[in-house]
Amino acid sequence: MVDYQQLRQRFLTALDAAARSQESGDFAAIETGYEELDALLPRNVDPAFDKLHSALEFWDGWIDAQSQLAVLRRESEGGLAAPGSRDRG
Repeated sequence: MVDYQQLRQRFLTALDAAARSQESGDFAAIETGYEELDALLPRNVDPAFDKLHSALEFWDGWIDAQSQLAVLRRESEGGLAAPGSRDRG
């Protein structure tokens, strides 16, 4: 089983990197590491992981919001949505 403290630190590092990516305008990089951490996060095992599930849900919403903003930017510029745009509902 994955160690909570190690996984927590990985979440902190990844979310900090996502924030720096957004600040620098590298919006695509916001989701870097999401899939890996999602796969590592245990389900229905230990309530200690609940906060990390909340962090993952926050990150998912952030990624979706950024994707929607990107679509709106392209539409306002007369372009089309990028092929393969994420829709994880």
